[in-house]
Amino acid sequence: MTHSDIIRKIRERIDEVGINETVSLNFPIDAFIVEAANQTLMSAPIHLANNVYDFSTSIAHSIGDGSGFVDMPTNLVRVLRFQMLGWKQEVREVTPLTSELLKRQTNKVTRANNYAPIIALDNSRLVYFNVDESEKHIIKTAIAQCFVTDVDDFPIELVDALSWLVASKTLQVMNEKGLSDNALSQYMYIMSTIK
Repeated sequence: MTHSDIIRKIRERIDEVGINETVSLNFPIDAFIVEAANQTLMSAPIHLANNVYDFSTSIAHSIGDGSGFVDMPTNLVRVLRFQMLGWKQEVREVTPLTSELLKRQTNKVTRANNYAPIIALDNSRLVYFNVDESEKHIIKTAIAQCFVTDVDDFPIELVDALSWLVASKTLQVMNEKGLSDNALSQYMYIMSTIK
């Protein structure tokens, strides 16, 4: 679906909630569409991510104790999959920096092993643990989702949700709080049904 098709769908959503003055809404719609697209993609199931970035050719920097880091792109939304050579499985979930599990990784005795590797995001770096110290630090798999800069080729399964979210943001700017809340409820309902 193209940018203009999505704009048309957003205008339909605004009309649906009872505002028929969509002719002058180009500014708010265009101002919100990319932001709303990224918000929708962050909440969407991973299999619908179409803005993926393979960073498996990035350089892994060893810290020297079986841990290391990889510099991440600045437009990162989330890490989808990450695996170092020698790990027995991929990591599909980033451990929060404040987690007790992550704190245990700094101690070689309490650290997990290559059967249960751990990753975390620290600013613009992905920090990884549990590479065997005799192994070279080589990335096997590394896939991330990045922010979009336009909505051309936006996943068709998410267009309805996106149109409601942009409608909500646009109505909010128009001081139509009740209608904005209704549009936001539609967005949230659609997102809850997407699998």
